[in-house]
Amino acid sequence: MALYEQLTSVWLVDWTVSPARIYAALGRAEEAVALMAHELKAPPSGRWPLTPALLRLDPIWDNLRGNAGFQALLVEPTAPENAGKK
Repeated sequence: MALYEQLTSVWLVDWTVSPARIYAALGRAEEAVALMAHELKAPPSGRWPLTPALLRLDPIWDNLRGNAGFQALLVEPTAPENAGKK
């Protein structure tokens, strides 16, 4: 985890190279969820974004589906009520 934090402080890293995928495969939900929560809030990297829809559909995350923290990540962000109004 410390190495990941060092790398992400220097380079823009997205979820496709995140250890969250390894943690998910091992069923280590707490570690995976913490990293995914960070990735969901990260600015777009120009690559394939991590989204709640992807988390719901991609079998990579199957080992985490019963975890409450993972379930919380599946909620789509809501747009502000006044967005786009002038």
